[in-house]
Amino acid sequence: LASQYVESTAAKDIGKGAAVGAAGGAAVGAVGGAVSGRGAGTGAAIGAATGATAGAVHGAVKQTAPSPVYKQFVNRCLRERGYDVLGWQ
Repeated sequence: LASQYVESTAAKDIGKGAAVGAAGGAAVGAVGGAVSGRGAGTGAAIGAATGATAGAVHGAVKQTAPSPVYKQFVNRCLRERGYDVLGWQ
């Protein structure tokens, strides 16, 4: 059950990142295409594809970071042993 939750959350984050990236990329691409003279439609298509890829990659990379619960557990264990955690990289 827990692994299913993690997998579904990861898929949602990747999908959300791709959608947001595509929307932002399309908007920027349309402006860039219009300014460069290649056409707003072409620029929007290129921008959407680029933005979706970047957003999906960002969403996937975000999933490789430890969860907040895991970080709290490790921080607590280290504090109990006399260590002071300043942050995570």
